[in-house]
Amino acid sequence: MDIQKTDVSTNITPQQIQELPLIGRDIADLAYLSPGVKAADSYDPTKNRYSILSVNGQGGRNVNVTVNGVDNKDNTVGGPVNAASRRAVQEFQISTQRFSAVQWPV
Repeated sequence: MDIQKTDVSTNITPQQIQELPLIGRDIADLAYLSPGVKAADSYDPTKNRYSILSVNGQGGRNVNVTVNGVDNKDNTVGGPVNAASRRAVQEFQISTQRFSAVQWPV
């Protein structure tokens, strides 16, 4: 636990990635292990095969998806542009609240 940070997040470990079953073989489905994350409907019915996530009640268009810090979000669909394979992912983090408690100088 890092008492210097105020984010609320879940880290999915390499062991979980390798050992937990993925019914649709979509690595993003492991995000459902995090509290507050559930499946959401796609805004484009032709792309329902992707994991569209809802975090704390926010729809897919309000959830940011990045890979190594680079944007991977399709604003039309409300989910990732590309789905990564299990072999390509070592670990990932789901942040459900990222507001900082840092007090800015006045």
